[in-house]
Amino acid sequence: MRTFAASGLSVLHTPPYGSAAFASRLVGLLTLAGPRTTVEVAQEEDLPIGLTQEMVDEVETPARYAETRADLASPYSPVSAPAGRKRAS
Repeated sequence: MRTFAASGLSVLHTPPYGSAAFASRLVGLLTLAGPRTTVEVAQEEDLPIGLTQEMVDEVETPARYAETRADLASPYSPVSAPAGRKRAS
């Protein structure tokens, strides 16, 4: 289960639609095809536009992305630690 902070939308998804997997595909799409609208990304991913917007927003907002992907943050990362976790000194 995943809940988006901005809207409170909760979705149950399979691993290919997790934050890191989606971010990787989005970067690949934009690298190969150039700028795309949310509608074009939604069509490519075969997802509803609203859900796609939430996922794109999450990728575009580094602090929010880091919080949802706490397992990717390391104590050596320049991104601040997720809420409730202290960074190593």
